[in-house]
Amino acid sequence: MRFDYDFFINIINMIQHHGYTFCRFDQPGISGHKTSYLRHDVDISPYSAIKLGEIEYSMGINASYFFQIGAETYNIFNPRIVNIMRRLRQLEHCVGLHLDKRASRNEKVMLFTYEWFNATITEIDRVVSFHQPTQEVLFKKLQNSLISAYSSDFFAADCYFSDSRRNTEFYSRLEKWLKEDRPIMQILLHPEWWYPEADKKRFTEILIERKTLELKEYLKNDLGNYFGDVFDKDDYVFKI
Repeated sequence: MRFDYDFFINIINMIQHHGYTFCRFDQPGISGHKTSYLRHDVDISPYSAIKLGEIEYSMGINASYFFQIGAETYNIFNPRIVNIMRRLRQLEHCVGLHLDKRASRNEKVMLFTYEWFNATITEIDRVVSFHQPTQEVLFKKLQNSLISAYSSDFFAADCYFSDSRRNTEFYSRLEKWLKEDRPIMQILLHPEWWYPEADKKRFTEILIERKTLELKEYLKNDLGNYFGDVFDKDDYVFKI
C-alpha cells in the first residue's frame, strides 16, 4: 500500500463498495446498516486535514476531525487554522477538540474548554477525542453533554484501528474486517500521514519549512511596522 491521497480515495471506495454508511460521531448510525466512523486526529498538519476533508466531501461522505489546543506542530488560534476548521464544518464534517491526557481526567475541564473555545474562537461540535488517552476515558460515556470518540458506542478492540506512525498493518486489518462484514468500524487516520512524501527526512524538512514560513507570516502581518522591510510580500502556500 501507499500513503498518498490517491490511495486514500481507494480506501474510501473499498469501504463504500462493502456497503458501509459513513457517520459522524454526533449522528446515530442507521439501523440495519453497517457503519464506519472515519476519524481524523490532527496531530501535525491541518493543511492535510482540509485536503482529506475536500476529498471526502467530493465523495459524498462525512468524517470527524479533532484539533489540538496545545499542539507543538501548529497553532490552533492562527487564522488560517481557524478558517480550516470552519471550512471543514461547511463541508458537513464534524469538528471537535483533540484533548490531551491532562484534560481527560476532569469532565468539568473538558466542558469548560469546549464552551470557551466554541464561544471565543469559532463554533465547533460537541465531540472530543483524546491524545494519548488514559484508562479513565476508554470505553467511557461522558456525563457532561460532550460525546467521546472513545465511548463504548464507537470504541472496542474488535472495531477500532489506526494508521498511527504510518502503520501498514491497518490496511490488512481493514481488508479482513470488510470481508467479515463487521457491523461497526472506527477508523482513525492522521491527515499528515497521507501527504505524499515517503522519505522521513524530506517530510521533516517540509514541516520545518512550514513552521518557519508561519513565523515569517506572523512577523510580517502582526509586526509589520517593524519587520515589514525584512520579509518578502508573497502569500505563503503550505504543503503540510
